[in-house]
Amino acid sequence: MLKDNFSMVQEIDKKVRHLKIFKIGTIVVLAIVILVSAYIGIQNGKQDHLVRTYEDKLEELGFEQEGNNYCLTDSDFKYDIYMFDRPSIWKWNQEMSDREKFIVATLLVKNSDLEENPGITIRKTGDFITLYISRENHLADDGSTKPKEYSLDRNGQIKHKEKMEADDYEVYAKLKEEIENGVKKLNEMYSNIYE
Repeated sequence: MLKDNFSMVQEIDKKVRHLKIFKIGTIVVLAIVILVSAYIGIQNGKQDHLVRTYEDKLEELGFEQEGNNYCLTDSDFKYDIYMFDRPSIWKWNQEMSDREKFIVATLLVKNSDLEENPGITIRKTGDFITLYISRENHLADDGSTKPKEYSLDRNGQIKHKEKMEADDYEVYAKLKEEIENGVKKLNEMYSNIYE
């Protein structure tokens, strides 16, 4: 009889240990679920704040939303900014990547001194300002019709005039004032939005 009771006690003891392990496991799983849910909630809140702050800055500057883009037009240029991709929720710091911080300006003014009015676009990123000049029927060295690309300094001056094609330099010279004004405005906008 003692032998039967001893095996029954062992069986009960075993079930009690399994129940304790099950309770501990359940508590650990619930704790993990709560922590992960809280983390995701915090990150979503950070992302929403990042987007709201970005959109508020754009609205303060007068940009209007057009699809995923934000546009502002003045007398000389149309300025475009694109909505960035939300960062991964698994990155603790919720911020835009540097490659997504840029503004593009497209010249709207046509110059009567030019035979052909080329497309003028200026792109401002962190430390770089790039001028793009595109003309119809103008082939690049590789045979494509892609626009020529030139570096500008912070004031809108060409960095390497000697590397510029003569036709492009003529365009730049005739539109220099507009380009410099556009670069000045791009610099202001960039610092107001991204810095």
